[in-house]
Amino acid sequence: MASNQQPPSNLQTYGVPIYAVDWILEEAVRSKITKDQDDDDDDGSSSSSYIVLSGGGGEGRSGIPNVILICRVDLHTNSLSEQPIGRRVIGTDLPYRMAIHPRQGGLICALPNSCRLFDWENIIEDDNEEESEKVVKELKDVGQQLSLSFNQDGTVLATGAECRMGL
Repeated sequence: MASNQQPPSNLQTYGVPIYAVDWILEEAVRSKITKDQDDDDDDGSSSSSYIVLSGGGGEGRSGIPNVILICRVDLHTNSLSEQPIGRRVIGTDLPYRMAIHPRQGGLICALPNSCRLFDWENIIEDDNEEESEKVVKELKDVGQQLSLSFNQDGTVLATGAECRMGL
């Protein structure tokens, strides 16, 4: 394969190692996205969907930020947006795992020592206010959670660490 070939449009790099990815229901974020953030056709038909990614460089020595990204996916062309439509820098805590809440407007991320909730607006607007992130009290100072999953109606969060599982 020649080194001067362009990568396919369904492969993108966003400047950070990606540790978690999930699909977002379009209706969950559509009202929070401004027209200049998204370049959908004006005909009202929707050929796009959205994904959320989390990752980064860790404690800061690498120069790679720890972020949550929301990116547009064009379903007709099977391509990813070159730039994210939402980007939230989250400090020195690397978001290893995440789970999207099935009914609320956001997600929960597993960080090295706790879990935090993030609203879609705060990821899209990147206001970086501490109040926009909520540490889950029951999962504060519990160590890194290796898996997260909500039940179908979002009333219970299951977590798994190296040697334990909790609800």
